Amino acid sequence: MTPVNGCLAALPHLTTNGGALITVGSEVSDSFAPLMSIYVAYPWSSYAAHALGELNLLLSELPCWSLVGTTEEGRQVHWRTWVQTPLSERELAGVRRSVTSGRPFGAAPWVEIMAATLGVRLEARPRGRPRKNAPPRKMN
Repeated sequence: MTPVNGCLAALPHLTTNGGALITVGSEVSDSFAPLMSIYVAYPWSSYAAHALGELNLLLSELPCWSLVGTTEEGRQVHWRTWVQTPLSERELAGVRRSVTSGRPFGAAPWVEIMAATLGVRLEARPRGRPRKNAPPRKMN
């Protein structure tokens, strides 16, 4: 499942039940990029709203936003720092595993909810093509 398809599949659930969808690939990459303009220039990024306080009517407040800082300016500083902090090897491995497998990435309870909602199996499938169950037909 591609990130776009995953977002589209999650949209009905989010519309009905609320919540937030954060696509890691839009603001975090393999390499450290200290230039803020890179994030702001990406048209689908929420960086300008969260890090710079620019109004974006398409976004709702993140559920954790009030916990990030005591002031709006403090939350924006935290967001800028968080986005520009490189992922640890463990986090990066988790993101890569998620992208490769098509499974959700995040905290275990959220992953289980999203997998059930999207109909995604969390167990790894055996490699290769599945075997056919029917016995081979005899040729006359």
